[in-house]
Amino acid sequence: MSHQRTDRVRELIKEEVSRIVQSGLSDPRIGLVTITDAEVSVDLRYAKIFFTVLGDEGARRDCLAGLRSAARFVRGEVGRNVRLKYTPEIHFEFDSGLDQAMRIEELLSQIHATGDSDAQEDLFPGETLKEDHINGE
Repeated sequence: MSHQRTDRVRELIKEEVSRIVQSGLSDPRIGLVTITDAEVSVDLRYAKIFFTVLGDEGARRDCLAGLRSAARFVRGEVGRNVRLKYTPEIHFEFDSGLDQAMRIEELLSQIHATGDSDAQEDLFPGETLKEDHINGE
């Protein structure tokens, strides 16, 4: 199966799941959710849907539980709205990429603003950064 087709199906499923989550789910555990990405298996039978949610760790756990309990409903809606030979099995996972990016940005800001060696140690254990390393020289 072509890589291009898999990418098109992945994007289509991501958009459809996003629409369903935003308008079709009434579970109070599901807060302000954003579907960030999707991965689809080569045979298009499995889809891993990544999401972020506004709130703390408790809100994340509650939202994940709500989304997982709604996975069969979401799969059924995808099957009705997207014409595929097989409707993929839907699995939801929290996308921690945004949290990691924010943590890296925070550490880089600390290094840049204060030259804090502790922040440098958090980023690069056992290494001392010099200004030419930071600037890529």
